[in-house]
Amino acid sequence: MTARKETDTGKSGYHLTKLWFDFVFESNELTRPIHTALFLWIIELNNRLQWKEVFGLPTYYSMQAIGVKGYQHYKKALDELVRWGFVVIVSKSNNQHTCNQISISLPSTLGIKQGIKQGIEQGVEQGVEQGRHSKTIETSETDKTIKKKIADAFSTDYIPSNIYEGLAYKLWKQIYDGMSGQSITPTNLLKAKASTWISNIRLMIEKDHRTEAEINEVLKFLTENDFWKGNIHSTEKLRKQFERLQTEAKKLVRKTGRTLSHQQDLSKMDYNKRP
Repeated sequence: MTARKETDTGKSGYHLTKLWFDFVFESNELTRPIHTALFLWIIELNNRLQWKEVFGLPTYYSMQAIGVKGYQHYKKALDELVRWGFVVIVSKSNNQHTCNQISISLPSTLGIKQGIKQGIEQGVEQGVEQGRHSKTIETSETDKTIKKKIADAFSTDYIPSNIYEGLAYKLWKQIYDGMSGQSITPTNLLKAKASTWISNIRLMIEKDHRTEAEINEVLKFLTENDFWKGNIHSTEKLRKQFERLQTEAKKLVRKTGRTLSHQQDLSKMDYNKRP
C-alpha cells in the first residue's frame, strides 16, 4: 500500500501520544510500562515508514526495541492494545519468520471508555480464576520455549539499526534471494543466528580493520561470481575467505575496467529502508 503523509491519514505522533496518555490516566490500574513502550514504538515505526496505513510489526525486532525478552509478555501487551482499540491486526503472521500486519487506530472517547470497562471486567475474571488455584498454571509453551523459536533470526522483514546489522543482513538477503530465485527453500538460512552473523561483521571491522567500503565491494562481487556465491553462506565464511575474495574482486575490476563498489557510505545509510 502506498505510503501517505500523516496529514492525509489524520494521524500524528502528537495526537496518538496524547490519546494514549489520556487513556493511561483514566485506566492506570490496567496499563503497565510495557504497553506504553510498545505503543510508542509502534508510533515511531509507523512514522519511519511515512505513516503507511498498514505496515509490518516484526516481532523480534520490536521486542528488542522495547527491551522485552519474554514473548508471552510481548504478545499479551500487543493483544491488549488491540482490545483497547489502539491497534488493529490486519493479518496475523504465519510463522516466526514473518510479522503481523497492523494498522494504528484512532479510538474515540467512547471506545476508550469501553476498552477500560472491558479491561477491568477481564481483570476481575482473571483474579477470580487465579484465586481457585494455589499455584499459577504453567502454559504448554513457556516464555523460554517460545523465545527459542523466534529469537535471534533474520527474516525478510528485518530492519537493520546499525552498520553491523546492515552488512550482515545484506549478505543474508543476497543468499535468501538467490536460493528463492532457484525455488530452493532456505530452511537453514532461516534458522541462522542473527547475532552470530552480526558479530562476525563487527569483528571484521573492529579487529580485522576491514572498511565498510571493502566489505560492501566484496558483497557486490559475490552477486556476480557463481562459484563464490555458492560457497559463502555466512558471515563466518565471509570473514575467513575475505582476503581471497577481495583479491578476486580486484582482479575482476582490473579485467573489466569497472568498479564493483556500491560507492555508498553506510554510516549515512537510512536503516529505516530495507537494503
